[in-house]
Amino acid sequence: MGNMLYIRFNSLFYVTTFLLLVLTTSCFSYVYWDPTLGGQILRCFDFVFIFLCFHNKRKNVNANFEREVNWIFKLAFLSVIGNTFLYHQSPMQNVINTCSHAFILYYFLLHFYGIKEKIIIAILTILVLMILFIQLVQQFTFPIAPFGINIQAETTNNLIEIRNGLFRFRIETACFAMLLVFFCWEQLLKKIRLWAIILFVLSLTSIYLFLTRQIIITVLFSIFLSAFLVKNRRLKIWTMCLLAVLCVIFYNWGDLFFEELIESSRDETDNDNVRIHSAFFFIDKILANPISFFLGNGSPKEAVNWGLKEGFWISDVGFIGECFIYGFFYIAVYPIILWKVYKYRNCVPLYIKMYIISTFLISVMIFPYRTRVEFMIWSMVLYICDLHINNSKLKYQ
Repeated sequence: MGNMLYIRFNSLFYVTTFLLLVLTTSCFSYVYWDPTLGGQILRCFDFVFIFLCFHNKRKNVNANFEREVNWIFKLAFLSVIGNTFLYHQSPMQNVINTCSHAFILYYFLLHFYGIKEKIIIAILTILVLMILFIQLVQQFTFPIAPFGINIQAETTNNLIEIRNGLFRFRIETACFAMLLVFFCWEQLLKKIRLWAIILFVLSLTSIYLFLTRQIIITVLFSIFLSAFLVKNRRLKIWTMCLLAVLCVIFYNWGDLFFEELIESSRDETDNDNVRIHSAFFFIDKILANPISFFLGNGSPKEAVNWGLKEGFWISDVGFIGECFIYGFFYIAVYPIILWKVYKYRNCVPLYIKMYIISTFLISVMIFPYRTRVEFMIWSMVLYICDLHINNSKLKYQ
């Protein structure tokens, strides 16, 4: 009886995790998503996570990143002070908005209920396959495309951004495919399996169909770096062989997939210049006073005007943008996490290291964790690190 209840509870937890990952992506950036209702549902989960973590805080779990996760959650609220003093906005509304950081506390829930790594990978696999199906189908059904389109910004006169001859759908789920493609790559390095080849190709296809140059380049570069991250000589040789095969493929067919992407990047120097000016603009704001630097500014209402009039969007300047919102103390947690992963590098699986490296490489433009879905993914990443670190500790006891 007890075993049946355990199985049912775990099944419920898996389904809830799946649904939460869908919800936090606005149902795969669904065109008719109701942000008011969706936001209210997610805010309810903010408080559920906070309650569950405080209710279970006395449980003895081997959480190696406990301190860092708590810091991410707690230090974010310092921005409420900065926003209230510098921009005179409602502190209560700022507190409610900042509670979205509660999704990083999912890390503790994974520990409390002992979720297996393979279950996390299975959930991500289902999500990536669903997203890939949407990406492929909408290429043929556009203008009927209910996912990944901003109606007001892009569909006037049926216009949508086209890159490399493909419609670019802005479905905010690239982190799923990145983690899965690295997992499949690690599996291929261990042993060539048909399922790993198929999933690797499918997840890589999904990453390509996001048509985001930064993500594509960092994923490919991280795959290249994997040759230097493995220590086993035989495995290193095998990695180089697989990389050689990929190089041959890209050499022969690279123009087909990347020519227009490369050309478009050459033509978008104006956007890059705006991003540079934006970075200096926010650096000036950060250094304006000690409160802004250490505690952050929150999300000022004026930020919308900065974006619309000058093209200075907080989300475009990654690390600097997050420092502007949450301050130095909050941002300082990220390098501490990187250092700890490096400290346990011999225990942490290759695909996790590749994911952390890839998100670090684009952190100048896209900060690794900003939204609820990214908090959930990072909680999974750190939890998987813990599973392997703790297993390694047990071996030497």
